[in-house]
Amino acid sequence: MFHLEVSQLHKSYGETKVFEGIEFGIRKGELVTLLGPSGCGKSTLLRALAGLTPVDGGQVRVAGEDITWQEPQKRGIGMVFQSYALFPNMTVWDNVAFGLKMKPQPGRELAASVKEALELVELTGFERRYPGELSGGQRQRVALARALVVRPRILLLDEPLSALDARIRRSLRQQIREIQQRLELTTIFVTHDQEEALTLSDRIFLMNKGSIVQSGTPEQIYTRPASEFVASFIGSPPMNLLTKAP
Repeated sequence: MFHLEVSQLHKSYGETKVFEGIEFGIRKGELVTLLGPSGCGKSTLLRALAGLTPVDGGQVRVAGEDITWQEPQKRGIGMVFQSYALFPNMTVWDNVAFGLKMKPQPGRELAASVKEALELVELTGFERRYPGELSGGQRQRVALARALVVRPRILLLDEPLSALDARIRRSLRQQIREIQQRLELTTIFVTHDQEEALTLSDRIFLMNKGSIVQSGTPEQIYTRPASEFVASFIGSPPMNLLTKAP
């Protein structure tokens, strides 16, 4: 049984179709990457799952519950954005605690949850700093902690590493995978970077022009492309990446 099920989801802006006929299922604890060129609809699809962009039709179910028309704060979904989306006038502690403060929760439990989330992303000791005092990688880890602290049923990551340099990207990519596996967290990661998709994913959903054109394990996608577009887009990665553990 799938933890997240999407059926016939579609979204348009006027005459422009963003995505159409989207169907997939993701198992609990699985990390799936939405891979595809810019403008293929993957980020809009992610925002639709989070409830930030209303869809025109279809269904989204989490653990058997229909959440298609639920408000974002009721879905139990955490999201990390490419732009961090931190409050510059709040400390690291207050940024991470913000989502919890929107819920009725005793102060002692809130403090323990924030402490645990900061430990997960290795930012203990940074509680009283402000976003402007942090590096890009540290700011993205604060954004990740803020998403994790509410204990989401699903974690969505919208190109969270694209603004970082290569060394920090590799380090943070590994940290995200380790946290995801430790928490057994159902995760969707959006990227247009083939290496990220290959090294992070349990499965890859490759998108083009608003549709999922192929899905499968990284090895299946890269060794058995289903179309000329897939073969052209993914290229020929080094074989050591296909066998390297995340």
